[in-house]
Amino acid sequence: MVAKEGRTAIFAPEKPRKREPGSRGPNSFGHLMQDFLANPLSMLILIAPVIYFLVLRPQQQQAKQHRAAIDNLRRGDTVVTAGGVIGRVVKAPVKEDAEVTVEIADNVQIKVVKTTLAEIRAKSQPVDTKSDKS
Repeated sequence: MVAKEGRTAIFAPEKPRKREPGSRGPNSFGHLMQDFLANPLSMLILIAPVIYFLVLRPQQQQAKQHRAAIDNLRRGDTVVTAGGVIGRVVKAPVKEDAEVTVEIADNVQIKVVKTTLAEIRAKSQPVDTKSDKS
């Protein structure tokens, strides 16, 4: 505490100290960098591009490819629904249709909503036998 003309000042400003040449003071680059990295907002700004390129962008590209595959469905393509039902497309769907007719067994046809299709396999694409082995 510093007394000024009979009053007591609780928060008195400190007098600036003289810096010795070559010493690291409060205005040095290292001190400023430490303050910058300790700030939560700056850490969020640094991490945001990493999250975008490692998580969000690949997910958007995968969703775009999936939409394109659903839009290009043809008669005879094998599809797998989100529920795990595997079948073959019987009718060539129109782009505006929300449903696809799928044959899951001989003479057993069901209508499936396009958005529930998890995987689309082309006619000539073989089933992956590596994942089927138990």
